Amino acid sequence: MSEIDRELELLKKMLSNDDIEEIWINGPGLPVFIWHRKRGMINTGYKLSRDAIITFAKSVASMSGRPLSEETPLLDASLRTGDRVAIALPPVSPRGPSITIRKFRRKLYSIVELIENGTINDLVGGFLWVAVEGLRVRPLNTLIIGGTASGKTTLLNAICTFIPSNERVITIEDTRELNLSFIPNWEPLEAKPSYTGERGVTMDDLLRHALRKRPNRVIVGEVRGSEATTLLQAMNIGHLGSMGTLHANSAKDAITRLTSPPMSVPFEMIGVLDLIVCLRVWFTRGGTIIRRVSEIYAVGGLGEKKPTMDPIFKYDFTSDKIVMEAYPYLAYEKIAEVLLISPKEIEKEVERRASILRNMVKSGIRSVVDTRRIFERYYEENI
Repeated sequence: MSEIDRELELLKKMLSNDDIEEIWINGPGLPVFIWHRKRGMINTGYKLSRDAIITFAKSVASMSGRPLSEETPLLDASLRTGDRVAIALPPVSPRGPSITIRKFRRKLYSIVELIENGTINDLVGGFLWVAVEGLRVRPLNTLIIGGTASGKTTLLNAICTFIPSNERVITIEDTRELNLSFIPNWEPLEAKPSYTGERGVTMDDLLRHALRKRPNRVIVGEVRGSEATTLLQAMNIGHLGSMGTLHANSAKDAITRLTSPPMSVPFEMIGVLDLIVCLRVWFTRGGTIIRRVSEIYAVGGLGEKKPTMDPIFKYDFTSDKIVMEAYPYLAYEKIAEVLLISPKEIEKEVERRASILRNMVKSGIRSVVDTRRIFERYYEENI
């Protein structure tokens, strides 16, 4: 085995470790850093030579069919595994060739595992189950927000297991992270960066394309620009239960970001949102990362200067518990009025589903396949 092969073997081991989210190779002879799901950023101590970095970069370029040279020194591509690779060569990377690899998680977190690790509790799980599935008639349009590495995509993927299997779902992402392979009629779409002499395919292009393909709902991996307005338009014309993620630190911050450039969503469209779920990251004194749903708000009608936003759940850091802050009448009413039943009936359904999730935790039923099977059986027998 050559020295280059030995160096790349270390890289392959990092690529196969599902606890590693990102790999940063900042240049030849420099320490390789990783982002670990549980421990955060780590200096691995490994160093790669220029030849090893160039060998890997050229293999990615060859596989993607994209140019990579001093004339075209930037490359964004995906590996066959779904991992996303960003490569920069000199002169734009003055310390030498650099590579960032965003890992595509192979093993999906189930909703039960998120209850077990404290990201949510069983009552929040039951509430989100009803909100996403909507008793087959009125799923809630939901935005999941939070900072970098707060678990937005993980939670979004987990709650998508509540979507009934008879629905058609299209996901749209800039960098593919969602994996909805448990939904039979799922179509993933991924944006294409622009290169010299050719036009890229934007998230907004894909979203407009998706709306011609008769989805029940569309899910946008990360809302950043003009696609925000298109997503809310999709919600408004009947693609109920559509969802997306957004970088924001609070529900109020999310509204401000949506209505400001570059998203610039017209204020009057904010009312088509039903739910905002916020995640945050905390660090223990020992350096352990904990991710929690910090707040959930129901979004209602519009006032003169701001939408009606009712707090439902809030995380209490001192007790490490997520507590119900107020009765979620606004959210329950949106589903209940379509079924001509009272919000109290929706409340009972939430409690019933929370009990099911609680029993699943006790029984150790935690894989996506097994939890999904129970959800589908529940729909067949009860709805």
